[in-house]
Amino acid sequence: MGLLSNGTPLDWDDAQQYADHVRQHGIIQLLNIYRRLKNKTGDALFWGDELEYMLIALTDPNGEPAQCIYAKDVKASLSLNGFDLLTKLQQEEEEASVIANRPSPKVLWRPEFAKYMLEALPGWPHGPNIRELLRVESNMKLRRHKAMEHALPHERLLSMVSFPLLGALRTKFLYPHVEMTPATEEEKTQFGHGCGRNEHSRSLFIPDDAINPHPRFRTLQANIRKRRGHKQGMNLPIYKDTHTPSPFVETDLPSVPEYPNPYDSGEALPDHVYMDCMCFGMGCCCLQITFQASTIDEARKLYDQLAVVSPIGMALSAGSPIFRGYLVDTDCRWDVIAGSVDDRNPHERGIDNPSPLLVGTIKEPKPTSSALQKRRIPKSRYGSVSCFISDDPRCDSKYNDVDLPYDQQIETKLRQEMDPRLARHFAHLFIRDPLVIYQELVEQDDEVSSDHFENIQSTNWQTMRFKPPPPGTASIGWRVEFRSLEVQLTDFENAAFVVFVVLLTRCILTFDLNMYMPISKVDQNMDAAARRDSLLEQKFWMRRHIFPDAGDWARMDATACSPFGGARNRPSNSDLCATAEGQETDAADVCSGAQAAGNEDPDELVLLTVDEIINGKTGIFPGFIPMIEVYLSNVPLDVEASCRLGLYLEHIRNRANGTVPTNANWMRRFVRTHAAYKFDSVVSEEIANDLVKKCVEIGEANVLVAEAPYRV
Repeated sequence: MGLLSNGTPLDWDDAQQYADHVRQHGIIQLLNIYRRLKNKTGDALFWGDELEYMLIALTDPNGEPAQCIYAKDVKASLSLNGFDLLTKLQQEEEEASVIANRPSPKVLWRPEFAKYMLEALPGWPHGPNIRELLRVESNMKLRRHKAMEHALPHERLLSMVSFPLLGALRTKFLYPHVEMTPATEEEKTQFGHGCGRNEHSRSLFIPDDAINPHPRFRTLQANIRKRRGHKQGMNLPIYKDTHTPSPFVETDLPSVPEYPNPYDSGEALPDHVYMDCMCFGMGCCCLQITFQASTIDEARKLYDQLAVVSPIGMALSAGSPIFRGYLVDTDCRWDVIAGSVDDRNPHERGIDNPSPLLVGTIKEPKPTSSALQKRRIPKSRYGSVSCFISDDPRCDSKYNDVDLPYDQQIETKLRQEMDPRLARHFAHLFIRDPLVIYQELVEQDDEVSSDHFENIQSTNWQTMRFKPPPPGTASIGWRVEFRSLEVQLTDFENAAFVVFVVLLTRCILTFDLNMYMPISKVDQNMDAAARRDSLLEQKFWMRRHIFPDAGDWARMDATACSPFGGARNRPSNSDLCATAEGQETDAADVCSGAQAAGNEDPDELVLLTVDEIINGKTGIFPGFIPMIEVYLSNVPLDVEASCRLGLYLEHIRNRANGTVPTNANWMRRFVRTHAAYKFDSVVSEEIANDLVKKCVEIGEANVLVAEAPYRV
């Protein structure tokens, strides 16, 4: 969740005066790191995942704690005990840091935005040995075991993207329940006029009690809202079922004198589900993977190539078809999170004449931190990447074809030591204001600290993150973070996605893949990936010719970039370009799709389904899974490793071809086949309780969702 520090976070009114100071010193800190470590080489492949969970409380009809998840009348809510549980789970790590000879914990725990959330990661990074891939699932199982060991008897751990009733009106989705009562006159005097007792979010739907009590998180919510000039507003299209009203309009939204009806102000749209605070987005769970590269150049190459893959990963992992108790016509969380942290003021969003009702509702200062506010900014702080950053000669400038606002003064300063592409990347990130500034940390020693840099770097939440080494830590190198995956219900599924992406990075480097395409096409792919059933219903742009030319490929050795050691055989073209069914074809025929012939455009793009991208399309695209299988055929594997990795890859293969549905598709089908569903898009408390309890049961049993026909 970004930089967490101890101290006193400043309210936006006080923080904005330091925005330029943080930017300037953040760049100085970045340059200090770059000077020292730009030539750092030889770092081994280390990698690790970050997995987010929500804590569920089970209660009986009287609201008392219950333990039996199978009882029909037991209700599942979000537990506000998550922060207390986190404190218990972190004790092992704290003791290991101060007690001599105490072994390091095998699991690390970190706070997340919502009070009901936990983030867990392995106690130490996974290494370059191929068998490290087999540790992923076992470590995930250990995380679940440790959490349940310290949780209360009526609590369960759930790796679900979005809780279906979060923010649903007239439901008790938190435990203990918190009433959304109007603010008293005393509270209005203390906190200002707003909605209920939500002095930080002003939400109509979710109390601030759901936010992690660490001061950073509530300040982050409040300062995003204040810099923006009014509340966040996200709208997802409603899933139009047989009896869904048309137009769909929520006529029973809370009426608050200090804030207009969101339909009147234009914040809520007909035929959409409206959400109004950060918790709707940052209260979702996801799966992220960080890789250490051997050099800065290798990290930049991985960043670019994985940026192209990120929409495909999101479509494959789709798991969030329900928000605020309604079925929506999207399958992923991405647009909700992007809106939930969108701090752009109306002008930056391209709105020069906002609704008078909206402008006059919240009496707060206009954002005036710097001249940066005069710039139009096309994307939220949470979005897809806007530029490629590698100095690879194949990365032609024509691929960076979208509007990229950047701070010219910062770029000029960075250009004195960095190449233009990397300088512009950081200058683009630094158009943003720092959102949380700690009073005690305004002045820093730029030689030993990177807090000002991380303040802005860590609040640019994009599909990929390029991560310089922290100062003073020789053991950590240049890293990239893959951020688009939705969390899965089971440890097996989450491990399968981690293993798949790790092996794909090895193919990118070993086979020197070139997947460059215009960034505008990557953005189109992100839009397509979020749509309902995009896995089977959408096509995605991909570069057709992703291998080096035929002469280079024939000479390529599979050991070139392999981190796993051991003797290898050179992969043949026919092996590498095997069809989705595993049938080898004539090398010349296959490579006509993988490598550009003399009369073909080497930059040709094709529209492919996720199945074709993952499993291959003969003569057009080799497929990621066949490439990985060829890579593994040149790595010494024992029977156990070969079988286990095969199971993970088979899951990704079957997910891509629709044999195994996405969690989003399965959840939608669960709702639509539930006896209580009225085909009106409403996910009632009864349906939601049954769904959440079923998801808990699936996660604890570590089994896949029922393999029913894919389409409803």
